[in-house]
Amino acid sequence: MTLDLSSAALTSPQYFGLISKIQQIPVPDLQVVEGKIYKKVEFSSGDPDQEASSWRLWVPDQLHVPLIKQAHDPPLSAHGGIHKTLTRLREWFC
Repeated sequence: MTLDLSSAALTSPQYFGLISKIQQIPVPDLQVVEGKIYKKVEFSSGDPDQEASSWRLWVPDQLHVPLIKQAHDPPLSAHGGIHKTLTRLREWFC
C-alpha cells in the first residue's frame, strides 16, 4: 500500500495549519516529523524498538477513500471484509 507523500492533502493550508497548532501546543500523542503528522497508537513500554514502531502517519480525511480502495480492491487483498481491510490500514496509517 502506498501513499503519495506529495499529495495535495499533505501540502494543503489546512494540513500546515494543523502542524502549526501541534507545534505551538504540544499534544502527547501527536508529533511532527519532517513536515508530516504522526499519531502514537500504542502505549510506551520503554523498549526503543517498540517506541519507534508505535507511531503511524496521520492521514487527512481527503485520503481515506483512496487508501480504503487501495487496501480492498486489488485481487491479492482477497476482499477480506471490513475488519481485515481496516486492520490492514491501521498497520500502516492512522
